[in-house]
Amino acid sequence: MNHGFIRTAAIAGVSTAGGIVYQLLSPSLFKQKELTIPKAKLVSVTSSKEEPSRKCFIFVTDKATGGKENPRITKILKKFEGIEEFLKDIGNTAHETFKRNVRSACKGNKSKIHKTRGSINIYVYQQNDGRWSYNRKIQRDWEAEGIKFEPLER
Repeated sequence: MNHGFIRTAAIAGVSTAGGIVYQLLSPSLFKQKELTIPKAKLVSVTSSKEEPSRKCFIFVTDKATGGKENPRITKILKKFEGIEEFLKDIGNTAHETFKRNVRSACKGNKSKIHKTRGSINIYVYQQNDGRWSYNRKIQRDWEAEGIKFEPLER
């Protein structure tokens, strides 16, 4: 046999054996290090511009006139502070859709409602047939237009 081949095979065998022994005796060199990432602190973010709670006022007006596109009122007949006071006063004469619309408006969830710094003003009226009406087109600042609260005589 060729001495060169035997010598090369012997050197390769010794090198391989040495590598295996080295790996077994020093496992810390081949271990993967664990990377620890510090946990982030959860910070509660609150807006400094939170919407203040507003009182809801419901104004009962005379029947709106002037057509669907530009309805007008001439008087504010009654004023209620809060939806519950209003619903108690009108009793069971209102349809559920009307009640739902007024409740939603009092929460500020309707477009076209009149909001002031401390209140939400909702305008409703009773039709000739006794049905109550919430019309988004009459939700505006009627006092600025010269319409004043004129309580009904009891």
